[in-house]
Amino acid sequence: MTSMESQSMGRLRRGLLNGLLVVLSVGVAVGMGEAFVRWLQRPPGDSETLHYATHPLLGWLPEPGRAVVRTHEFTVTYDVNLLGMNDRPVQETLGRSPVRIMALGDSDTFAAGVSQQETWPNVLEGRLFSGDAERETVYNLAVIGFNVGQYLLRMRQHQEGWIHRSS
Repeated sequence: MTSMESQSMGRLRRGLLNGLLVVLSVGVAVGMGEAFVRWLQRPPGDSETLHYATHPLLGWLPEPGRAVVRTHEFTVTYDVNLLGMNDRPVQETLGRSPVRIMALGDSDTFAAGVSQQETWPNVLEGRLFSGDAERETVYNLAVIGFNVGQYLLRMRQHQEGWIHRSS
């Protein structure tokens, strides 16, 4: 190989290396720009504080306790019971209720964005039972993001303990 060919090969390598560095630099700059623009466009005051725990059968469930979710559209407080339901504690009514209705679903049934009293399962309960404390039995088993398979698993998980057996 002559010195001229060697110089030509060195320039080619430097050119390829410089081109690769330019492409890499542009990619990093575009990524940083995208992150910055997304940060600028986030709605003010957004903070989702509804936390989830992993579940071996269902995948996830909301963690029990009170959670406040604030977005640019709404602020709502959720009270999640020990069974991961956006509902009152089940132990209060389970033993005395002759009729039990399970409301299964996703965010529409869980009622993302509205209070517990405004969920359709609670509205249905009020219309069916007129506030009769002995028969208030529509339980909200919905979980945000669940699908039909998870509804079925959730129903099977709870159905045995909720079947009323007369003595």
